[in-house]
Amino acid sequence: MNQDYQGIKKLLAQKIGLGPDKIGQRQLVRAVNIRQQACGLKKISDYLKRLQSSAYEFQELVEEIVIGETWFFRHREAFSLLHHYVKTQWLPSGSQETLRILSVPCSTGEEPYSIAMTLLNSPLTSRQFMVEGMDISQEALTIAKKGVYGKNSFRSHDQVDYRHFFEVEENRYQVSPSIRRQVKFSAKNLLSAWPPNYPPYHVIFCRHLLIYLDEASRDRVLKTLDNLLSEGDYYSLVP
Repeated sequence: MNQDYQGIKKLLAQKIGLGPDKIGQRQLVRAVNIRQQACGLKKISDYLKRLQSSAYEFQELVEEIVIGETWFFRHREAFSLLHHYVKTQWLPSGSQETLRILSVPCSTGEEPYSIAMTLLNSPLTSRQFMVEGMDISQEALTIAKKGVYGKNSFRSHDQVDYRHFFEVEENRYQVSPSIRRQVKFSAKNLLSAWPPNYPPYHVIFCRHLLIYLDEASRDRVLKTLDNLLSEGDYYSLVP
């Protein structure tokens, strides 16, 4: 892989923490070729310069590279644990706070919506919690906000309990308004600076992110998550 591609990989590591060995050569070349053609640039060196000077173009390349695969109630045990936490710890504590839950990266939204469905199937009311989904991919967030999914988003074996949270038309599943109202989405990068008094979360789902980061970026992300977590509450982490 030539020096310009190495420069692109270094830039990806600096800005989004993507480990140089976490992206295959074929995947990177494909993504760069697509964006290079879209920019009308013939030389890879010219495209690297464009990336270095254009935040917009960098984001466009990220969209080509970051492909999140997810589905409703993936890792079912995490949602069972959340339900148990609400019943045995959160509610008995008598807290009058709104239970704040973060899903990051939230990809196309299946995880944060699954969290909201889990909580509405618990003793909590809709006024007692909120869920926030964060991701660096604007394209993924656009899909998440629409809340419309195909059959590929349903791979768990126990979806039947949650069908009442969808409006079904042929092979399209629209998340119901009662669930969508509980979830908000935002574009954020965990490697970016955060306000010192950003409201903390009581539960953080951070799954399938750390394996893609280099060691320095993993440390920074974990420190950020520690700062975002309310004291005494918990993570749901899968590397």
